[in-house]
Order: sequence, then C-alpha cells, then structure tokens
Amino acid sequence: MSHNGTYSEQILRSQQSVRRLAPITRPVVFAKQSGEHARATSGARAYSGSTLAEGRSDVLRDRRGNELQFSTNLLGHFALTLKLWPALVRANGARVVSVSSMGHRFSDIVWDDVNFERRAYDGWSAYGQSKTANILFAVELDRRGSPYGVRAVSLHPGGIVTGLAKHVPIETLKKMGNVDENGEPVIDPDRDMKSIPQGAATHVWCAVSPDLEGKGGVFCANSDIAELDEGNLSSSLESRDRRTSRVAPYAVSEASAERLWALSEDLTLTKWRS
Repeated sequence: MSHNGTYSEQILRSQQSVRRLAPITRPVVFAKQSGEHARATSGARAYSGSTLAEGRSDVLRDRRGNELQFSTNLLGHFALTLKLWPALVRANGARVVSVSSMGHRFSDIVWDDVNFERRAYDGWSAYGQSKTANILFAVELDRRGSPYGVRAVSLHPGGIVTGLAKHVPIETLKKMGNVDENGEPVIDPDRDMKSIPQGAATHVWCAVSPDLEGKGGVFCANSDIAELDEGNLSSSLESRDRRTSRVAPYAVSEASAERLWALSEDLTLTKWRS
C-alpha cells in the first residue's frame, strides 16, 4: 500500500473500496513465507496509510460522516484487516504492523465526540486521536488474534519529512524543527528526526525481528519495544520532548482497546468473526 497521501488514502476512506481490495490483497499475504511464519511484507499487514493534520481548523469527513483522519488512519485499516482475517489465520504466523506516531501524545480518544460534532476542530488533536487509535487497534487485535497465531504490534517511525509534509505550512514545519531555514529536512536521529530509510528501519524490525516472537500488543520505536511513560504528558507542539520514545498509558489501555474495537465495528458496519 502506497504512502503517498493520495491513492492509498482514498481507497481506505471508502468502505466499498476496502471490500473490493480485500480479495486482491489476500494472495499477497501468502506470497512471502519462510518456514512456519509468514512475514508482513505486504500492504495487507504493514500499514502506513496516514494523513497529516494539515494545520486545518475545518473538519473534513468521509462519506459516512466520520472525521477524515480517524477514518483514513483507523477505520479503513480496521475494515481491511477484518476482511483479510481468514487469510491471516491461514498464514500460520502472521504479524500485523500498525503504523502510529509519537503524535498519539497529542490526544487520547475523545469518546463522547470522536467525530468533532460538538467540539471545535483542531487538526493536530484529530491526528493525535487517530494515532492513539492505531496503537489501541494493535492491542485489541493481538488479544483476539494471538490464539490463532496472529500477532499485532504498533510503532513510531520517527519524525520524517515525506510527501505528506506538503499538507503542513512550511512555517509550521520550521517551528517544529522538521525543516531548516531553506526548507530542507533536518536529519538528527538523536532528536528523532530521521531520513526515510532510517524511519523505515522500525517498520522492518517490527515485521521480521525474532525479538518479537511470542509478543504482541506492544508499541515500538527505534527498533525496540517502547517503555511506558509514567510522567506528565505534554500535548503541545512547542513543549513536546523530541527525545522521548515512550508510549502514553492511555494508548495501551486494554479497556480502551476493547471499547475502540466495538466502536470501529459500528462505524464500519464490519464484524470480526473468529
């Protein structure tokens, strides 16, 4: 699945497209197997469909009325995964990789108004909520899937300036330190500012590393399992610690993960069947 912010997003926003995509994608799930374990080498299991906050103050919605970042980053992948469930089970050792972000620290799930129907819209809060949802999705999928040999993890790839950055004003990127005065990406891995290959390293590690054998529901960063952040969390762009690689407690809550799964089933009209 492409991460170009155009075709992949459009496909995942449309539930009809998801239903059409699933039969096409199923054969790919089996394409790369080694021994007893199928690895997440296809878009079916290594998810990178995310849409940036775009600096917007006006809410965009999908055809069903769901806030667009929540729909693109969670609901499309949720529906596709459930359609691919039989293939994942038959793979005899599948690992689902859900791409999140340290941006999950910008917002927990706002349960009483997920779709910004009663609160003022903020693009970064919406992005944070959707990235929290990506982590919770992996937590619950792993709980449900582990008895069938299907494990799930989530990850933060790093602060990377990709094609999606075109949706963010250049002055915002400068303020965040992602680009220099000339608009060029700043690469400083010690501050979590990575090149695309450096950011892809954690994707690959999550998909194939033997260190994750028998493990799931974890959030990963820098090619390792992230620690839980038990300190005070900052949700502002200005005060966010670029060196952190810790996950917010609310993003790995088992109760929240189960609740989000039920909500996702309702919003996608898709049911998980073991």
